[in-house]
Amino acid sequence: MNHFLISRNNQTYKMEDLSKDWDYKNNYFRIFEKHFELETVKNKVLILTRIHDDEVNYLIPKLLDNNIDYLRLDIEYFIKNTKIQFNINNEYTSLSILYKGKEYDMSSFNLIWFRHFNLEGINYGTNNEKEKAYLKNEWKAFINYLFLKKDIKWINHPHYSLETSKYTQLIYAQSIGMNIPNTVVTNNLELLQETLLLPEEVFIKSSKHHFYEFPEGVLNAVYGTTEYKRNISNIENTPLIFQEIITNAQEVRITCFDEKCFGAVHINKVEGDWHTDDIKSIKLHKIDIPLEISVKCIELLKKLNLEYGAFDFFLIDNTWIFIEVNPIGDWRWVELKTDLAISENFLQYLKKELNMEE
Repeated sequence: MNHFLISRNNQTYKMEDLSKDWDYKNNYFRIFEKHFELETVKNKVLILTRIHDDEVNYLIPKLLDNNIDYLRLDIEYFIKNTKIQFNINNEYTSLSILYKGKEYDMSSFNLIWFRHFNLEGINYGTNNEKEKAYLKNEWKAFINYLFLKKDIKWINHPHYSLETSKYTQLIYAQSIGMNIPNTVVTNNLELLQETLLLPEEVFIKSSKHHFYEFPEGVLNAVYGTTEYKRNISNIENTPLIFQEIITNAQEVRITCFDEKCFGAVHINKVEGDWHTDDIKSIKLHKIDIPLEISVKCIELLKKLNLEYGAFDFFLIDNTWIFIEVNPIGDWRWVELKTDLAISENFLQYLKKELNMEE
C-alpha cells in the first residue's frame, strides 16, 4: 500500500531529451565555430545543476558578457561527459576535470554555484541494479570530496542546501521571533489523531523537497495536501509535517541574497499547495517587505549557513507567518511576472563574490 502523500500525487515530470546540449557556450562554439574572445579571464565559476534550470540558462550569457568564464556540469550528463584526475602525493594534491575534451583545473575556479545537482539524477548508463549500486557509491565518494572543498566560495554549500529539513527551518525561524504555524512532525498515526495542537483538518507536506527522482530523469511530485485527521493512513514508514491550515491569507514569495530581499505576492491564490497551480496562470505583484521581515530572513539564512534562499510566507492583516525557505528556489518566473530585477542583482552579487571591480 502506498505511503499517504505518494498516494495523493500522481504527477510526474520527465526531463528533457538527453541528446540535446543545453549549454549556451557549447552551442555558440558549435554554431559559429569560434570561441568567445574573453580578456585574460581571472574569474571562473563552476555551476552544478541540471539541464532544466531557467536561472542558469538566463544568466550564463550575462556571465560571459561580464568576462566571467564558467564550467557547467549538468547532473544528467555528468558521467557521460566528465572525466576526473585526482593526483595525491606527499607534497601536493591536484584535481582536474576533463569535460567534453577540455581540461579544467579545480584550483582555477573562484566560486561554485550549487543549484539542482542531486545524486539521484545521475544516469549511470546501466540497467543492472547491482552495478548501478556500485557505481553510485564510487561517484558518491568523489562528489562528497568535492562538496567538502572549503577553499572555494559556495552559493549555497550543498551540505546545507541538501540536508536542511523544513522542520529545522521552523525551529530556527521560531528561535529568531518569526511567526510559524502550529506544527506536528510524526509518523505515529494514533498520536496525530489525539493531538490537541492541531484541528481536525490539517495541511500535510514532506519534510524535504516536493519532488523525488525515480527512475533517473523522472521527477515525481509529492505536493502538500489538506485532509481530515480521521482520513489519514499509511504514514508509519516516514515522518510527515502536519500543520494548521492558514485561511484567508495572501502567499508571499521573498527571494533573498547579499543582504537584499525581493518580495512578490500571489494575488489569485486558492487554498492548498500553490505548486499544484498552473504556473502560467499565477498572478504576482511586487510587494514591499517590512524591514523587520527582511532582517529576519537574512538572519535565518545565516543561521542555516545559506547564501541564498527563496522564502514562502503567509500574510494576514500585516502578520507574516513563515512557511519554509527553499535553498535552490527558482526566481526567474517571479521576475517575469513582476518588475523585480532579481537576475541583475544576482549577477552583481556574483561579481561582488568574485571581487570584480565595477
